[in-house]
Amino acid sequence: MALKFAIEEINGRADILPNITLGYM
Repeated sequence: MALKFAIEEINGRADILPNITLGYM
């Protein structure tokens, strides 16, 4: 649950943290 929420939060800021988003994908 928390991890899914974190991924959604990061995806919302994909323009700011693209590398982290790709890491969680």
